[in-house]
Amino acid sequence: MSKETIGIQSFEIIKKINQIENPILRHFIKKFNLDAKETLILGVLIETTNQMKTELKTEYSVLSSEIGLARMDIYHGLNSLHRCGIIQFKSDRKNLLHVSFNELTEDIEEISLAYKNAEKIKLLRRDIEMLKKSGFIPREELFDAIYPMTGEIISRKISEAFMNLVNYLNEKLNQATNLRSVTYRIKSYFTGIPVSELFLADCLPFIVDEILMLQKDSGILLVQASRSENAKVERDMVGGMLVAINEFAKTAFNGQSPKELDEIRYGRKRIIIRAAEKFLLAFVVSGAPSFEFMNSTATLTAETAVRYNKKFKKFSGDISVFAPAESRFTEFMAAFNTPREEVKKISYRKLKIVSALILILLISWCGWSAWCWYTDSKHEKAAMQRIKESAVPNMSDVSVEYDRGRATVHGYASDSGTIKNISAILETLEFTREIDNRVLIVDFAALREYSGIIENLNSRIGGLETETARRNIETIKIEFAMNSTDLNGTARNHLDRAVSILRNFNSIKITLAAFSDYNGSAEINQNLAVARMNSISAYLASKGIIRDRIKYIDFDPDFVKNDPRVMASPDSRGIVIYASTGE
Repeated sequence: MSKETIGIQSFEIIKKINQIENPILRHFIKKFNLDAKETLILGVLIETTNQMKTELKTEYSVLSSEIGLARMDIYHGLNSLHRCGIIQFKSDRKNLLHVSFNELTEDIEEISLAYKNAEKIKLLRRDIEMLKKSGFIPREELFDAIYPMTGEIISRKISEAFMNLVNYLNEKLNQATNLRSVTYRIKSYFTGIPVSELFLADCLPFIVDEILMLQKDSGILLVQASRSENAKVERDMVGGMLVAINEFAKTAFNGQSPKELDEIRYGRKRIIIRAAEKFLLAFVVSGAPSFEFMNSTATLTAETAVRYNKKFKKFSGDISVFAPAESRFTEFMAAFNTPREEVKKISYRKLKIVSALILILLISWCGWSAWCWYTDSKHEKAAMQRIKESAVPNMSDVSVEYDRGRATVHGYASDSGTIKNISAILETLEFTREIDNRVLIVDFAALREYSGIIENLNSRIGGLETETARRNIETIKIEFAMNSTDLNGTARNHLDRAVSILRNFNSIKITLAAFSDYNGSAEINQNLAVARMNSISAYLASKGIIRDRIKYIDFDPDFVKNDPRVMASPDSRGIVIYASTGE
């Protein structure tokens, strides 16, 4: 089976599994880490046996056709499920396959939660029906009665989702290492606000400017809470405008949009409207509101409805009865405006102070370090000059290091008297506060004697190495083919060996001498000899050997005829190399 066919089959299996919605199946997958084929087989068996309640009698061919897998895959899958303790299966004499499920002893969290929620919904429906039938609460007030409870639940769920988003952003920002994330972390340290909230605050700047409470039918402005005292608006104009727009939104399309208007935008401002039975709350904001704010507006609306419901029923035009709500609205705005603004001011102020202090300390430290280095260098030069002038010549070899008045002396001296003399010289200097004399005693006379011996040995060893290298070069013979001046591979290898020696011993110079097999005229051999020496010289020059280190000897067969290299092969032709260390 090709890889393409296997891939298509795996895709089909996954597609079938996705069509099976069963919490029991998901429980087994999570518990036993089932693969795709085992999952598909188990899912079909659960559905076929009425959620594991009945025994299944069938054939492998029927299961294979129903599930879409080969018989061998069915067999292996059943064996795997049996080993996990999920099912029991066996075959009878008629080749019928008997499959049954083991009793499920543990509770499945998803099913338990579904049952609990179903019971709650059932009880809630029963209570609502009782309220409707009793007539104790009018139908039009039913929503206002249950909204505080249901609204709080919905708001809490939305807040949890938003907090998950904040935690995700916090994790990602903590993993980041760029300059912006470092800035957020510094702000977070000084303000106590999580990094993610600072990030969202910068990305989604948001301010609540005003909160208006309007009577729903007349548009009378009952309460107004403003962020700034200069932001007070004309009561009748605002109330009439919002109510008119709200009524227009409900009736403009022949009653096709019965919902209340929930938002108006103008420029960078937004008016978020929350409607209760008797009043409207309008929140004038700038920027993008957070989930927390949107949930809080719903909570504030429900809270206001419960608190002032009776006063609305008895309302006769006296708006002073709603005056206490202004303090609650102001408190609500402060929760979203004041802390953030103060935090920003505190954050930037602290940040500027700390940055300035760090900068001042850094500049001071750099200046102090530079001044100390300059002063110490100046003192070291003065101290060495004084020692050179006052100490006995050729009796010491020392160096002085200064560190803010503390002199440390390193080196060697011929005797303890010389060491004490150096300390006494340094004590006479006004900038010396402390002396750490680490000079060691050394016999300078013996040292000079041994130095001469060692220098002589080094010279003799160097001369021996040079002589060995020179003799090594004089073993090289470069042979050429008849009437040819081209260097073959063997010739290049010999010349590379010569190049290596010449690079290591700059005092060695070479002389090229030609030899021939005496075939041909003297003129031809002369021309070939010159061309061959030029070829060798050019090759050596290409390897970095300067031409001043290469000399030629005019073609003279008698000059090289007694050379062992030539005598070893009298019928050959080429160049021999001589080496010398003099001019």
